[in-house]
Amino acid sequence: MIVAGERSGDIYGAALARALQARLPGVEVFGCGDEAMCQAAVDTVVDSHQISIAGITEVVHGIPRVYRAFHRLLQEVDQRQPQLAILIDFPDFNLRMARQLKKRRIPVVYFVSPQVWAWRKRRVRKLKERIAKQVARRWPHSGLLRGSSSGLVYGAAFAWPSNAGALIGGVTDAACRP
Repeated sequence: MIVAGERSGDIYGAALARALQARLPGVEVFGCGDEAMCQAAVDTVVDSHQISIAGITEVVHGIPRVYRAFHRLLQEVDQRQPQLAILIDFPDFNLRMARQLKKRRIPVVYFVSPQVWAWRKRRVRKLKERIAKQVARRWPHSGLLRGSSSGLVYGAAFAWPSNAGALIGGVTDAACRP
């Protein structure tokens, strides 16, 4: 399962899906995304536009739509029982999703982890508790997650999609261990 709530996450999700499909022929990937993930043969059971809201009036009117999308994804999780969930950025939605996935014993990889250095410690603790592995941009403050989930870090030179296969290999090998 891959969940991306915005355009950049959709692009990362598509590259990750292609890398998974190349590494694991026959793998089925589903989740939340947009055009790029659809083109990468991801069964997007929720369109990312359903969960992407901005502005106070849109937030008020969009909450029921986001709630339905969230529960639609959880229904698919319960039906399909994925071996791994990759959540891409979008912390307000994805941290809640990570909590539900952890309850279902589904390993969670947080790809493009949120900028934890800008968060309160309570939110950092939630991230530590809910994910199996993080994949993050190189930050000067990435040490906040030290002692928690193992992490993979990529810097600005990380090239998409050419290095996606190597990255997804490290992610799936480590996160899917029982």
